[in-house]
Order: sequence, then structure tokens, then C-alpha cells
Amino acid sequence: MAYILLIVWLTISHMKSGSPIDSGLAYFEFYSDKVILFLLSTGAAAGLGVTVESNRVEGDDITPDMKIFLDIANASASLLFLGSISSFISSIISSLNLPKKS
Repeated sequence: MAYILLIVWLTISHMKSGSPIDSGLAYFEFYSDKVILFLLSTGAAAGLGVTVESNRVEGDDITPDMKIFLDIANASASLLFLGSISSFISSIISSLNLPKKS
């Protein structure tokens, strides 16, 4: 949430000033997108791994309520995976905005 508020504030201040994006802000946005991408990917991989392995456990240990919980956790981890794919695409687009070195 803090990251989103920071980016919104930087974008609004950039729009008010009307100046072109300097290299510092462009690189900050690019590398912060990379950090968020790695966090999303790690969370998705951990969530999918836990739910898949927990669903493999057979026996009396898993109640129907736990099965429902694991299905919901699997769905949310899948959405997190889709979010990491979207963040990857955004990162590629952000790399096109980086200032060219001359």
C-alpha cells in the first residue's frame, strides 16, 4: 500500500510540474517494479506449493472444511500468479521508458 501511495504521489507531482521524467524517477520506478514482481512471484510459488502438497495428503487428517480452505487458498495463489505475470508485462513496458544512455 505504501508503494502504491508513493508512486501515485510521484506521478501526480510529475504531472503538475510538467517536466519530463528524469532518469532517477524512471530507474526508481523500474527497479521497484522488479522488487514487487519478485515478491508476487515468491508468494504465488509458496502458496501453490503449500496447497498442492496439502491436497496430496490423504487420510482422516483433512476435514471437508480444510479441503474447502485449501481450494480457496489455491484459487488465491493462482490469482497471485496471474498478478505476477501482469507485473512482469508492466516491467517490460517500464523498461521501454528508461532514458537511453548516450
